[in-house]
Amino acid sequence: MSMFGRKRLRAWRTIAVAALAGLFVLSGVASAFAYVAHPAYPNDPNVRAFNLWENRSGVPLYGPAQWGSQCVEYVDRFYYFAMGYRGGARTDARYWTGNANQYYGSAAAKGLDRFANGGTVRPIAGDVLCWGGGANGHVAIVISASDNGVRVIQQNAPVGRASIMTYPASVAGGRYTVNGAALGRGYYVQGWLRARGAAPVTPPPATVQPPAPAPAQQLWIASAVVRGNAPGSWAVGTAGYRAVGFSVQTGLWNVRVRTGPGTQFSVAKVIPGNTWVRCVGWQHGTVLTDAFIGTKDGRWYRIQ
Repeated sequence: MSMFGRKRLRAWRTIAVAALAGLFVLSGVASAFAYVAHPAYPNDPNVRAFNLWENRSGVPLYGPAQWGSQCVEYVDRFYYFAMGYRGGARTDARYWTGNANQYYGSAAAKGLDRFANGGTVRPIAGDVLCWGGGANGHVAIVISASDNGVRVIQQNAPVGRASIMTYPASVAGGRYTVNGAALGRGYYVQGWLRARGAAPVTPPPATVQPPAPAPAQQLWIASAVVRGNAPGSWAVGTAGYRAVGFSVQTGLWNVRVRTGPGTQFSVAKVIPGNTWVRCVGWQHGTVLTDAFIGTKDGRWYRIQ
């Protein structure tokens, strides 16, 4: 290739990297959650496919060179570009120190809040999931969390590669627990770190028993104000409630329907005259004068 051609290719790569970098910064957290091919090496299947800020030799453009493609490099780079940890009011993520298994313990020094695994606060997008165990532990960026699992994007897991993976989780007694053992033998999740001033902390939903349904309102009418085929023998000598099944008809006037078998109960509604009503039970209540024949009648009918 001619020198002019090589210069033009280098210029294209510079423009592509700058454009993608601007997209990464402007779009914030979500931009780190998609697989992004390295603009100069789109067919590179290894970890650098996630690493816009690392050159071909494996030396990151930000952060100590010895970190290379380690899991901590991706977390530091993510917090520098996506979460605004660039110095000033916040720490500069380019200079965070420690192995992955030390990140949880050094949260305060990095300007992060930390939440223990098995506590009442679940992870949210952008949190740093932290593992202990193994030689140096592990860290990853949370994509999302549900009652059943935490989805992360991670570098150097498996070794030398990048991946998006979901680790199982559970909620019990209002506490959220992530099982990170799938990372490898001896690994365990310590907890997660969060940028200060990030989205409000939301505890796992509590298991709330729904309120018991209110009992159905009973509706009663006096036998004295309706006419129908109720056996006359029910009028006297019977105590307590009995289930029945027949219909009665109101007279020419409106009939008050009450919430119990007596005039001491409140009026639930009014039924217009000449209306048929289905009765499902009866018992004695307030004695009234029958509107049709003038005798005393203490029967009250429960209606549907």
